[in-house]
Amino acid sequence: MNLDKLDVGTLMQYLPGVNFPAEKEEVARAAESNNAPQDMVWRIRNARTQRYNHPDNVLEAVQGRRVF
Repeated sequence: MNLDKLDVGTLMQYLPGVNFPAEKEEVARAAESNNAPQDMVWRIRNARTQRYNHPDNVLEAVQGRRVF
C-alpha cells in the first residue's frame, strides 16, 4: 500500500470504533487488530504526539507530515 496516497476514508477502515480524540496506543492497536499494513502501525506509534485529536492527524502522521 502506498501510504502517501492514503485518504481518510481508507484509513478509517483500519480504525473502526476509535473515537477521537484518542491516545496514540489505542489508535495503533486498532489499526494493528484490523490488519493495517505494518508500516502504517509503525508510523502511528512513532509519531511525535501522544494523542490524536482527529483522523486527519493520524493521516498526517502516516504520511510523514508533522502532527500537532
